[in-house]
Amino acid sequence: MKSNVIISNIFSLFVVAIVIETAVSALFSITAVKEHERKVLMKSMREAITFLAAFFFCFVVPEIRIFKESGIKITGMADTIISALLIARMSDIVRGLISKLKGE
Repeated sequence: MKSNVIISNIFSLFVVAIVIETAVSALFSITAVKEHERKVLMKSMREAITFLAAFFFCFVVPEIRIFKESGIKITGMADTIISALLIARMSDIVRGLISKLKGE
């Protein structure tokens, strides 16, 4: 197992998470959507859109998968799903940090 490759891949996933969070935040910053942002359904939709965007990104760009070239043998689809889940979680962390910086 090459730990330096995994650390590099995690950093790449974090950068992708920031980009995806920015894009989803832009989508949900529309005034009509902002009124309903605190509802559970809107939070679930936001998380689903974030995961789908992360999955699509990992599926289309295989270079950003977490286990690529790490020496760990895992199927491509499992690697894609794990990477997408990791990006979605990192995106949630980025969203929380931004909310704390804004004072929300």
